[in-house]
This record gives sequence, structure tokens and C-alpha cells, in this order.
Amino acid sequence: DIDADTYNICPEEIEKKITAKTKAVIPVHFAGQPCDMDAVAAIARKHGLIVIEDAAHALGASYTGKKIGGLSSDMTCFSFHPVKPITTGEGGMVVTDNEELYQRLLLFRSHGITRDAGRMTENQGAWYYQQLELGYNYRITDISCALGISQLAKLESFLERRRQAAKNYNRAFKGTEGIKIPKQIPGCESGWHLYMVQFLEKDRKDFGRSMSKLTNQQYSHMRECEDDIRDILKNIADDEKYCETVKTDMRYLEGERAALIFEKKVMKNRLYIINGTSKIGIAAFAAAFLFLLVLGIGYGADVSMFMYGLVAIAAVFIGIIFGMYNKTVYELKLAEARLNKAITLLNKVKIKYVNVVSRLEYAYEKHGVKSAYQLNKLWSVYLKLQKEHEVYNKASNRLIEAEESLVALLKQMDIRDSNVWVSQAYAIVDRREMEEIKTSLNKRRHKLKTSLDYNNNTILKAKEEIKMLILGDKEHARELMAVMDAYDI
Repeated sequence: DIDADTYNICPEEIEKKITAKTKAVIPVHFAGQPCDMDAVAAIARKHGLIVIEDAAHALGASYTGKKIGGLSSDMTCFSFHPVKPITTGEGGMVVTDNEELYQRLLLFRSHGITRDAGRMTENQGAWYYQQLELGYNYRITDISCALGISQLAKLESFLERRRQAAKNYNRAFKGTEGIKIPKQIPGCESGWHLYMVQFLEKDRKDFGRSMSKLTNQQYSHMRECEDDIRDILKNIADDEKYCETVKTDMRYLEGERAALIFEKKVMKNRLYIINGTSKIGIAAFAAAFLFLLVLGIGYGADVSMFMYGLVAIAAVFIGIIFGMYNKTVYELKLAEARLNKAITLLNKVKIKYVNVVSRLEYAYEKHGVKSAYQLNKLWSVYLKLQKEHEVYNKASNRLIEAEESLVALLKQMDIRDSNVWVSQAYAIVDRREMEEIKTSLNKRRHKLKTSLDYNNNTILKAKEEIKMLILGDKEHARELMAVMDAYDI
């Protein structure tokens, strides 16, 4: 998922890996070479993600004329480890132009603690502080900061030394076969934290040991799918995208269902309270009515005005209770209807999701992959192998034709052993090659002659020994002579 020239993340690969769980994009400016931040920012805006630049290697680097750390990203992180362009002994720095993120970072670096009176729930004096959220001890010491500030004044000279070292390496490696030097992107200036070199021969061998060689089964399967592969890739990619979308929808529906269940519970509790309140109110009004009735009848007091007032209050109370009851019952029915709808919709979505997942699993099993991305990789390798085979076959055919033409030409020139010269065709047109072949042949002839001479001498010595043996053993002379005749000695 990286660019072969810069080793940075490929923006198009970022978008392929974004899911509903993705919250941020963290591009790494590897070796000090800036990423394609315009493309990264565009993808982040499209999907509503924040961008956090990992600039541990890129202090002093520039992108389109702007220093890393001064772009439009939400945050940029720098490292001050001893091997970095400047150091504080250990530690780092986060820069942002977002006030909300800045305040959160202040809390995060110091146990979530604040002394800002405007953010605390109470203030008991200058000594007082509050822990607002979870945090850590990421504070850098004053001594380390003093070292960092003194180093910062020398940053440009440090960077210039790195640039000069990179230029020296470029000159030294320029034109060296099998070595690929770092590529600088127009409009960007590397921080040259590292000078990366590719050894191409090793890369070719590694590539040959990797996915570039399909198994026979994979190759045969790709060949069978040639006509339908684009539809297959599209269907799998669409199903994967659908599953990711549906996962988000299901999470939303699950949340809505939980909220409606809670709302239904609240409505029922409200009805319980209304019923209880109405009973208490009726009892209170009945008690007040009996009290006024006793006063009027038993003591002859004029309670008519109180009676009228009590009736008016009771009427208002009943009206309010009745209205609240009817409203709560309506809201409860509405919540139940919405809950039933959410449950029905959720079940339908789950059924369809399970069907699509089953279809995906079948497709993965059939094609021996785990994603559309992996299948597309296999297809790309298959196409490359097809081209390699085509080139190989054409080259082989041309070579055979050339060899046949050469043999025919040599025969016309009455050159013996014309087939021998096919494997040594360069010697026909290259005098030095011919001299090397002559030298090699002379050496072989000399070795052969030496070997023959040695064998002949050995045979002569053996004959002399046999003759001496015959002369010394006349009893078996005839048998020995018969042996010599049999072996033509």
C-alpha cells in the first residue's frame, strides 16, 4: 500500500481501507519525504476524518513551499529522539491550530488536570485543581526544553549537512547498476532523516518468491475466470461495500431501538406517576371537601366561597391530569409503533446482511481469497504473467527462427558442424570471442594429447613387462601369448 518511489502511503489505498470505524488518517512522512498531503486531505474531508501527520522523520521538510507542521492537517507530531535532526534527549511535540484539540492535548499530557478556573466546576484558590478526564504524564522537563530551544537555533545548519550528505550519496551511486536512489518529488523538500537505497536485484528475487508466481491452481482458476473476472470483482466489491454500510445502519438501528425501549420505559413510569398523583389529588380534594362540609354544617360557617374555589381547583387539577395522561398515552403508543418499526426494519436488514455475508463467504471460498482487493491482486499478477509468457514465447520463436537461418547459412558456406556454432554465434562476428574459443580449443587439444601420450606410454611399458614375463616363464608362454592376441596387444 506504499508508493515504490517515496515509500509513503498511496492515497488511493487509504480510501480502500476506510470503514465505518475509521476516525482518522495518520500519514507517515517516511525518511523525511513528505506524503501527498493534498490527496490525503481531500480523502479525509470526503469521509469526515481528521488528519494527524506523523512527522517524526520530517522536521524541516517542506511540501509545496510550506513547512511540515504548517499545513492544513488537524495535528502534526514531531520526535526529538537523539537520532532526529534536533533532540531534547527524549520526547516530542504536537502542533495544531485547533483550539479545542489544543485544550484536549494540554489535559492529555498532564493526567487530565487543569487549573483553568473557567473549566473547573469550583475554585477554592490558587492551589486548587481538578482532573477533568483521563490523561497521562507526557510532560517534558524544562531542562529538556532548554536543550531543544538551543538545538532549534541550529536546525537549518543541521538540515544543510543532511542535504549535502544526500547529494554526495546521489553522486556516488548515480549510474550504479542494480541500485535505486531516493526520488525527490517536485515541489517537496525532504528532511533527509534517512537515505534509503533499493537493491533492485534483491527486489526482483524477493518479488519472484512472492505473489508474482501464482500456484498452478491459482493460475488455472484465473484463466477459467478470464471472461467474468471484472463482473466477479465488481460484485464482491459491491457486496463488501454494502456490508460495511449495513453494519453502520445496524448500529444506528440498534441504538434507536435501545433509545425507544428507554423512552417507552420513561412513558410507563410517567403514567405510573400520573396515576399516583391523580389518586393523591382526589384523596386530598375529598378530605378538603369533607372538612369544609363539617365546618358548614356542624359549625354554621359560611364556606361557600371555599367550596367554589375547591371545585375550581379540582377541575383545573383534573383537566391537567387528564391532559397529561392522554398525552403520555399517545407518546407511549407512538414510541411502541416506532419501536416495532425499528425492530422490523432491523430484522429485515439483518436477514439481508446475513444473505450477503453468505454470498461473500461463498465467493471468497470459491476464489481462494479473503477480499476483493486480494482477488484483484491475483488478477493483476495473472495478467503480468500472461504478458511475460507472451513475450517469452515470441522471443523463443524468434530465437528458433534465427538459429535455423544461421544453420542454413553456415551449410551454404560449407562449414562443418554448423549446429555447433549455434551456441557460439557471437564468435562468428566477434574476433575476440573467436580468439577465446580458439584458445579454449587449443587448451582442450593439448590436454587431450597429453592424456593420449600418457596412455600410449603406459601401454608400451605394459607390453615390455609382458614380454619379459613370457621370456621368464616359457611354461605358460603360449597362454600369455593367447591373452595378448585376444586383447590385440
